Amino acid sequence: MSDHGIVKALGVSGDSAFEMVDVSPLVQRTQIAPKLLTALFGGEINSIFNQTRTVRHDDLQHEGVSVAGKQYSEYGPRALTDKPRQLSYDIGSFGVTYNTKPGDISGRRTPGTNELMTEEYLLGQLGNKVDKAWVKFEEQLIATLLTTDSNFTAGGNHTTYDYFVEVMGDTRANLIAGANGSGQVSMQLAGSVDHIELFTEQADYLQTDLEKTGNDSSMTVVICGKNFFAQRLEIERDVGFNRELRNTLDMQSMGVPAGGFGSGQFNYQWFDSPRDGIRYIRYAASYDGAKMIGDDDAYMVPIGAENFLRTAYAPAQTRTYVNTVAQSAYAWSKVDDRQGTTVASEKNVLGIAVNPQLIRRLVV
Repeated sequence: MSDHGIVKALGVSGDSAFEMVDVSPLVQRTQIAPKLLTALFGGEINSIFNQTRTVRHDDLQHEGVSVAGKQYSEYGPRALTDKPRQLSYDIGSFGVTYNTKPGDISGRRTPGTNELMTEEYLLGQLGNKVDKAWVKFEEQLIATLLTTDSNFTAGGNHTTYDYFVEVMGDTRANLIAGANGSGQVSMQLAGSVDHIELFTEQADYLQTDLEKTGNDSSMTVVICGKNFFAQRLEIERDVGFNRELRNTLDMQSMGVPAGGFGSGQFNYQWFDSPRDGIRYIRYAASYDGAKMIGDDDAYMVPIGAENFLRTAYAPAQTRTYVNTVAQSAYAWSKVDDRQGTTVASEKNVLGIAVNPQLIRRLVV
């Protein structure tokens, strides 16, 4: 939204005060550096671009198959087909609007200069602010899936889904081995237990669920709140296997699949444990003043699993876009000589946990 191309488009889009002018193609080209969760789990490879406001997802009940010994005169056991079960979800709509009026720039200087402020400058400033808001929104979309098994509504009147119950048929607390009433597994980081064994056990459970859901994973990571990370790092130091603590996380050097994100860098502390083979990442981001992940909490997840988390998009409900293949974002502008320039941006998106059992919720 802050791209100067959009600002120029506003200038040639006409001065009609009666309609919004579509500038969605320019929004599609705007490149914004993603945050950690978006980089790990986002990207079009795991996106569904719908033609309606309802997405239908086929949940496959995977049937295992094993090779068996047999007589030469016989055939081997028959492999059973996976059984599909269709789940249906409504996609919510989200948006933000900004406006600049002539009075907003009248007689004002551009900060740091002696030049009078221009509309282009102010639109750019507001556009940057909106861009950052959308980046945080997309990050919270994924964080909500990890922490609640539900979709993020951002205060909208949208249907809330409990994906764990939808997919598994019961609550996380009842089905996850060792889970407490909130569905978390205590790692007893302050206790005198074999913590490496506890973490390895959770990784083994995760690997079993990956196999059951027909998924592969390139890496297991634990996304940690700050207290969880500090205590887990202290345990690593105590046993004499501390790895270098890195302050700049270059995702491509981590061996995480490059298709899930761009070449951006992420300033998060992390370390690898050589004993349990798990990567631990410290994550303390906030949304509207609230931590996305609690300080004492952590989430063990697979990286590179195709059928894990997804985002579904719906088309804007306008004459131009209704019943067309959805875009990831839309924007419109309106220019009026007295009321100034108004820009509206919109995303119609639903976060979906396709296999929520692949999230292992941990607590100190």
